[in-house]
Amino acid sequence: EFRRVLFRSFLFLACFNSFRYWETRNRFCLVRALVFLTISSMLRFQTGVCIGAILILLLLKKDIKGGMLVLVSTLLLFVLSGLFESVLTGRFHGSLKDYVSYNLNHSSSYGTTPFYTFFLLLFALTLPPTLVAHYQKFEWKKKYFKLIPILLFVGVFVLAHSVVPHKEERFMI
Repeated sequence: EFRRVLFRSFLFLACFNSFRYWETRNRFCLVRALVFLTISSMLRFQTGVCIGAILILLLLKKDIKGGMLVLVSTLLLFVLSGLFESVLTGRFHGSLKDYVSYNLNHSSSYGTTPFYTFFLLLFALTLPPTLVAHYQKFEWKKKYFKLIPILLFVGVFVLAHSVVPHKEERFMI
């Protein structure tokens, strides 16, 4: 249980720092987001897909210097995390390789659902707040535009997990 709380905390910190970058354009926030995302993905490999949200943020901001910083930081953090695992297990990202291999070969042998399962669940969960947007003089686009980083983290995570045949509702939580 402690491991679950820990990886969620680091994932939250990555999302929060991405949000801070979105608001302030402070590139150091990107580096912090990547550090926290790396730690989170070392605890739970699936969270690593959220780097896609950071890349989309960079594209939306058209931040080439930030993109270069993210590229260099990502490569450095990948090597450092692989070396850390190498010290512990004797294999450079061996756990990640085993995880990917196992899921490619066996994920469809567990309970499978259609690719749209998570999208339907997410739609059902967001339907009530969406109805609020129909009130006149409620400028929801202006008020919620700053939440794009959070929506991207959720969207990238849901999209990545929708591609895998094995789905459980607990993955959405």
